[in-house]
Amino acid sequence: MNTTFKSKRFLVLPLLALAACGMCKPSHAADALQDAFECRAISGKIDGALQARTVRTDGKTQTHLAPPIMVFGFPVTDVTVFREGGEDIYTSYINAPVSDVALADGQITAKQNSFYKSHDNSHGVALTFQRGTKAGHMTIDRAPDNMTTRVRCVIGTESED
Repeated sequence: MNTTFKSKRFLVLPLLALAACGMCKPSHAADALQDAFECRAISGKIDGALQARTVRTDGKTQTHLAPPIMVFGFPVTDVTVFREGGEDIYTSYINAPVSDVALADGQITAKQNSFYKSHDNSHGVALTFQRGTKAGHMTIDRAPDNMTTRVRCVIGTESED
């Protein structure tokens, strides 16, 4: 009897956390974040989803998430969201080569990936892949730390008249 009570208590805490962030299911928060950071769609739930998963933030741009979200099939814990001048910029940092992320996004083929990967690593070529999406404009390139791949989604928030 005591074991049953303990297991029920552990179920209540996650449900209270979900209710506090306004999400009805954990997958809704993950889906909203994945859509934003893959530049597919921005929902009104993005701010609540970010707050629910934020472990720490520098108060300005860098946010560390737990559990990780998946961006093009890669786990992501570090993101930035920057809003200014009619633009929202959603950036995720992935521990994978630029060409692997572009392959996962469907921007290049597997054959092109092996070519890019060999040139990127051996010749110091800075690979950048860009495309327009329904939500905005996406860029996949190497992050300034030169260790991770940066996926940026720029979305115009001002309405056109």
